[in-house]
Amino acid sequence: VCLYFILDYSKFLVMGGMALSYLFPPLGKESIIPYGIDQGFTVWQMTGLIFMVDVVCAMFISWNLPLAKKIPLIGRLISWVEKKGTETLAKNPGLRTVSFIGLVLWVMVPFQGSGGITASIIGRAIGMRATHVISAVGIGAIIASYLIATAASKVIEVLRENWILGVAMIGAVIVVSVVLYYFYRRYNIKKNQEALEREKEA
Repeated sequence: VCLYFILDYSKFLVMGGMALSYLFPPLGKESIIPYGIDQGFTVWQMTGLIFMVDVVCAMFISWNLPLAKKIPLIGRLISWVEKKGTETLAKNPGLRTVSFIGLVLWVMVPFQGSGGITASIIGRAIGMRATHVISAVGIGAIIASYLIATAASKVIEVLRENWILGVAMIGAVIVVSVVLYYFYRRYNIKKNQEALEREKEA
C-alpha cells in the first residue's frame, strides 16, 4: 500500500513483481537487487524493498509458525523450508552457539535459502525469541542489501561507460566473493567441530 502511494504505477508494478519474485527460489538478493538497479531504482529503494520483505516474512513466521503450517499450499512450503532448516541446523551445529550474530550472518550471505523465511525457522528452532529473530533478520537484510545494491549500481554504471572495465569489475567481485566464502566455510567448519566436541563431552 505504501509503495502504491509513493511510486508511479509502472514502477509500483515492477517493484511489486520483484517483491513477489524474491519469495520464490532460485531468485534471491544477488539477482533481484541488480535487476532493480538496472531498471532505474535507487540503492536505498532496493535495500528498503528487500528489508521490508525479509522482515515481514520474519514477523509472520516468528509469530504464526504453527498457524501458518495449516494454510493450504503455504503450509506445505513452510513445512518443506522447516525441514531444510532442520537439516541445515544438523549439518551446522555451530549455529546454536552463535545465535543472534550467526543468524545475522546467515541472512547476509547471499546463497540459496538465506532469506527471512528460512532464517526465521532456524532462529525459532534454536530457541531464539521472536523479537530477536526479527531483529537479526532485519539487520542482516539491510546490511547485505545495501552492499549488494551499492556494488551493483557501480558495476552497471561502469558497464554502460566501458564494458571491458565493467567485466573486469564483475570478475573482481566474483573473486572476492569466492575468497570470502572460502574463509566463511573454514570458520563455519571450525565452529561445527567445536560444537560437536562439546556435545560429545556433554
